[in-house]
Amino acid sequence: MDRLFGKILVFLVVLLAYSCGQVGFITGGEDDEYAPKPILEEIKPPMASVNVDPKEISIPFDEFIQLNSPLKNISVVPADVTLEASVKGKSLILKPIKGEWAENTTYAIYLNRAVKDVNEGNDSLMTYVFATGTYIDSLETAVRVVDAYTNKPVKDITVGLYDQALQDDTSNIPPRYVVMTDGSGVAQFSYLQKGPFFAYAFRDKNQNTFLNESESRGQLMTTIYADTLSEILPEIRLMTPKPKDFRVESNEFIAPATWCLGFSKPLPNDATIRFGSTEPAGIVWNDRRDSLTVFYSMNSRSGKVELIVDQPDGLDTITKKYFFKNLEKFNYSTNLNNGKLHITDTLSFRINEAITTLPTEKMAIYGKLKGDSIFQSLPVDITFNRPDELRIMHDRKYDSIHVTIPAESVGGANFINPQEIHLRYQVQSEYKVGTLIVTLDSIPSFGILEITTDKGITVKTIRLKAGVNQYVVKYLQPQNYLFKITIDSDENGVWSVGDIFTQQEAEKVIWFDSKTQVRANWDVEVKLSLKDIEPPIIGIED
Repeated sequence: MDRLFGKILVFLVVLLAYSCGQVGFITGGEDDEYAPKPILEEIKPPMASVNVDPKEISIPFDEFIQLNSPLKNISVVPADVTLEASVKGKSLILKPIKGEWAENTTYAIYLNRAVKDVNEGNDSLMTYVFATGTYIDSLETAVRVVDAYTNKPVKDITVGLYDQALQDDTSNIPPRYVVMTDGSGVAQFSYLQKGPFFAYAFRDKNQNTFLNESESRGQLMTTIYADTLSEILPEIRLMTPKPKDFRVESNEFIAPATWCLGFSKPLPNDATIRFGSTEPAGIVWNDRRDSLTVFYSMNSRSGKVELIVDQPDGLDTITKKYFFKNLEKFNYSTNLNNGKLHITDTLSFRINEAITTLPTEKMAIYGKLKGDSIFQSLPVDITFNRPDELRIMHDRKYDSIHVTIPAESVGGANFINPQEIHLRYQVQSEYKVGTLIVTLDSIPSFGILEITTDKGITVKTIRLKAGVNQYVVKYLQPQNYLFKITIDSDENGVWSVGDIFTQQEAEKVIWFDSKTQVRANWDVEVKLSLKDIEPPIIGIED
């Protein structure tokens, strides 16, 4: 009987415990929507202490906490020490493990979401301040960081204030003060000495607080003093670094036989290239000579290609091994758009390898005049635009065109068109397009005007000329267009980055955010003002 009573008692206790657990689990209580709060009066050393040299900093919170990427989210300004972060009960413990607190210096320790509560994950923002000297520095300043090309603010960029100008990106000079930009691209410094300081911004990819060779960077062109914050913040333009060495950035071999290479900087005009044992069927450089496409005539699924770049300072040998499980099928593309050929275009026919077979006498091209019902044979001129592409030119007064390419008549070393190809299209009439008249209120010494669609596709690039402030652009498709002007200081025809070590800024780009609609068979005028224009701030660059 006692044993039975004991079993019943144990069962009731377990049932009661289980029931209590179930009740707690189901309700869960109200969600904790608040971040952990530091208990200011219990912080040791106290907030805003002076004449202290702390070996340990204890910051108690009102609830249990956990750390959130402390190496990334806890920063010391100035960065004279490295802190080790740990949690003891409800307190954050910070201990210097590297470096020393400097004399007569105000320090700010930023907890940028480094502490969050255990259950809900709400995180805290906090700044803890103390001084090793007799007073707390109270000066402040701020800068804005924008992308040098888009002019958009950039967040999560490291901004440092330095006691000296940087001479290169390998000297490992630490900043005196350092903060990160917020969502508006603003880096705000507090508790500063007066200065002067040299301000630099960089994308700290390896989070070592030093500017490295591959990191985007920018600088404030004048020294900066800590003072009252201004409504108009000084601006740092962030840009990619100028490549120092010629190196391969991309190296890809695409089936069936195309080698695509990208380089860190344009190949100099006095450099030459030569190929290994396999000679290509043709090559194509891009306009900047920093990208090369090589076409081969080969039918092997595997192998190796080699390229030797001969420059005044030496040779670079580039190789690429390739292997394809299966070869691609014959594929082609044209520049036709929904059966239309743009009024200014020539028919382009491109396949996915270098063209080695092209019996033009087998191709048949017929055209029909507007209003006629009979197609007639047209004489054509066929030229190669690049090794994988040919252009078919004909009398443009014929607006309806039929092109027939017989089976097994065009191809490369790996395959040939297996079926007959028919291209039927209309040549666009000039009544279906519009004209844009662009007038500038001032003329930069050197400039590039780009007209783009609202999807960012460039349709026209114009080199601005001295003394000319109006440009007529004909044959534009009816749609909305945007404009940007690059101040082409080096006159190389493209946007160029600068160099922070010689105080050379990236070339300025002016974006005009108002759209201009072009209509069919209309002349549309637009005036672009360059006088005292500030680049618009639109969106955020991550």
